[in-house]
Amino acid sequence: MPFLSFIVGFRNREIERVKLFLDNLLRIYQNDFELIFIDYGSSEKVSTEVKNLVSKYDFATYHFFNSRGQNWNRAKCLNYGVTKSKGQYIFTSDIDFLFSKNFIPTIQRTIKPNKALYFKVGFLSQKQSQNIQFEAKKYEIESCSNEDAIGALLISRQMFEEVGGYDEFYEIWGVEDNDMLYRIKMTTNEIHFYNTDTLIWHIWHLPVKNSNILPKGWVKFLKDYFEHKKLSISSCNENYYCHFDQSRPLISNKGNIEFKEIEVKCSANYLNLLIKQELLKLKPNCGLKIIFNFEQVIEINKTGLNKFVRIVNPITKRINSSLTLENTNMHLYLDMDSALDTLQYFIKNNSEIIADYYIPDDISREAVYFIKK
Repeated sequence: MPFLSFIVGFRNREIERVKLFLDNLLRIYQNDFELIFIDYGSSEKVSTEVKNLVSKYDFATYHFFNSRGQNWNRAKCLNYGVTKSKGQYIFTSDIDFLFSKNFIPTIQRTIKPNKALYFKVGFLSQKQSQNIQFEAKKYEIESCSNEDAIGALLISRQMFEEVGGYDEFYEIWGVEDNDMLYRIKMTTNEIHFYNTDTLIWHIWHLPVKNSNILPKGWVKFLKDYFEHKKLSISSCNENYYCHFDQSRPLISNKGNIEFKEIEVKCSANYLNLLIKQELLKLKPNCGLKIIFNFEQVIEINKTGLNKFVRIVNPITKRINSSLTLENTNMHLYLDMDSALDTLQYFIKNNSEIIADYYIPDDISREAVYFIKK
């Protein structure tokens, strides 16, 4: 049994970043750890390329989890990785991490089965991230994480099992680490923030929270779930788990599934109700194929009024003005962003009737699919 299992999740990131991560681990490798590399639904091209790369490192094993067309779920990804691991201790890593040569010796001196650790992480500048030198005595960092950032977690296998792993309700981004920390604190185990020195650095990338992948209000939605859970939870291992079959009927058996096809032109407010009504009409294991029609929004976007709105709003934002113009006609019709947001909330709120789902990268060109339980 190795001393430590690094568990890292991955989906459709740059191959250069993966190689940098692997080369850094190779530099500190001394037969005392393993790497469990979980490819959580990358495209076929990326999966093939990454699998070939990971196979070149003796300490690493590659595992593919078929989540194509589904949300990134770090909690589920890490839980799955732990089932494939053998280490006495588990470290939930990020593909963007670099580790000090002293990382393993330090934690071997510090860790105990009943003591979890999470670590101060130094965030590298964009310039430094483009020129990583492993032998550098000091990295150029812009800031360090504090006790509120719990992502770099080191925990014994027995403690991980005691708290029941990560709660898989948390998808796309956020809060699963806070949930885990809270449940560890419910036990008699210790948890310690290690900030004596910097053992981990984070390679720069665009901030996730500032990107367009999060539905409106998503982080607040997850935090509301967490706050309500804290009020009602009675034991440390009470968690929500996704139960979607990894064999994925929408991928492995799509040709044998009976689908009802609907074309959607309604408002965003009605979409949630429409999908649920149509799913409930279906027999178990039958499917719903949704084709989105955004013609009305496209036509409104061409109007002079909407062009004026699109010019003025960025200007008012730059000068920190509270003024925001809206074309009220836009709210009557469904655009792509509001459709995607509605789909995400529908999935979270109706998991009891969904056996599988598939959301393509571009819903204006490809259909969305649901399978009824």
